[in-house]
Amino acid sequence: MPHAVRTWWYPGDSTGFEFIYPKEQARLLAKGLPESVLTTKASTTTTAQTDTQELTRISSTGQETAVDPNAKPTSSDPTGSVGAGEVASPTLVIPSNPVPVKVED
Repeated sequence: MPHAVRTWWYPGDSTGFEFIYPKEQARLLAKGLPESVLTTKASTTTTAQTDTQELTRISSTGQETAVDPNAKPTSSDPTGSVGAGEVASPTLVIPSNPVPVKVED
């Protein structure tokens, strides 16, 4: 399984973005990480439901810690690994009306 993207830093920028995961997904991701994962206080199942200021962090033990929405972010350096990608073939055809795919849990 690919690693989860927790933060995104544009090359050369001094600020980055931290992703907010739906509650159950954050709980699963946190199990294998030394750092906590950002999620919502309420149980969420969709990404749209994560658009809230009521946030918490889940540790690998399942402990939740409230996040103060008014707190200024602390300065840190990017950590983790850089994911290698592949350049798509120039002949790759992208359909204009893609068929939605349902992902089973």
